[in-house]
Amino acid sequence: METRKADRKGRIYLGEEFSGKKLYVIRAFGSLFVTEDEDKAKEIEKRKEEFLKNEIEELLKLLGEPSPEEVKEVVRRSRQRRL
Repeated sequence: METRKADRKGRIYLGEEFSGKKLYVIRAFGSLFVTEDEDKAKEIEKRKEEFLKNEIEELLKLLGEPSPEEVKEVVRRSRQRRL
């Protein structure tokens, strides 16, 4: 893992090894994922809601059994906030 600081315009210097390359940026759960692999980027983009749903389900297992309506409401509100 590397730590980089964005400048005041929001730019992050990644290094010369990325110069001129096409990079894919996926925003998910308040984070950024950057990759050179277009197929991987498309798969993550397609499945990010599934990842979120799985995490919510794990949390709900820990907290106890809610009704299906409660689960749907939590997922709906989470999607609105995150996407």
